[in-house]
Amino acid sequence: MKLHDPVYDPTFRAEKSYFFFDNEVIALGSGIRNDDGANATETTLFQSMMNDPAMPIRVQSEQPVTEFPYRFEVTKDEKAWLMDPYGNGYVIPHAGGLRVERKTQSSPDQSGKKTASGAYSTAWIDHGASPKDAGYEYAVLVQAAPGQVKQYAEAPSYEVLRKDSGAHIVKHRKQQALGYVIFDERTNIEGGVVRKTSRPSIIMEQETGSGIVLSVADPDLRLPKLPDQRMDDDVALTAGTMETVRVELRGSWRPAQPLPGGIRIVSQGAMTALEFDCSSGKTMEVALTRAM
Repeated sequence: MKLHDPVYDPTFRAEKSYFFFDNEVIALGSGIRNDDGANATETTLFQSMMNDPAMPIRVQSEQPVTEFPYRFEVTKDEKAWLMDPYGNGYVIPHAGGLRVERKTQSSPDQSGKKTASGAYSTAWIDHGASPKDAGYEYAVLVQAAPGQVKQYAEAPSYEVLRKDSGAHIVKHRKQQALGYVIFDERTNIEGGVVRKTSRPSIIMEQETGSGIVLSVADPDLRLPKLPDQRMDDDVALTAGTMETVRVELRGSWRPAQPLPGGIRIVSQGAMTALEFDCSSGKTMEVALTRAM
């Protein structure tokens, strides 16, 4: 996602991405910036309502934290790991600015006429006021045991190859996969087989015994552009339009099986180019093997 708030704060921009590998979610943020000097800019990891204020969380230890209220913060650029009250783990390699709180929170209810309150555990990264090029990186382990989260914090199974305004790229060693979120099609891509794309794209490249499986999506639904945040049903339900995405690969590749409709190989040689007819944010997938 290329985030831009055109309504409440037009100076607010950022790039965000999420990569999914089995029960792991890798979340990246870069280029977080705005001119708001009165309020801190924050990235929320979790904000969990608790039916019982004694529901435990974990903070840097397998031992449960049941204190209420409770506060914890990280002021240095160091590694940290947490668990929310519902069994999900969070690993933050560079945790400076991390805040954890357990307290009663109050806010207007759905009607806006009454105040609702409850016990919450919340974790967030504080980027400060008027950030200029802030970022974040964290991993979520869905429904993991405390020992697993601790071990993952010591030896993560992924590596961030790139995190900037051009692209976010993550390599997962166990899955032998690379995930690409390409924000700027002019950027040259390093780290794997994918070399370049013709449009901002989301791509997954996974090694197989004899080649790779390549998954490509164009996340732009190309809905009508509006001057504000209003989106009526007729706009939200507008059918997406097709756009061809050209993906260039390093090396010579051929299809491992007949190509699905909407996918074409348009050139081969030292570099292989494929075209994908993408629409509605749907993923298109093709299996490829090295050309002999």
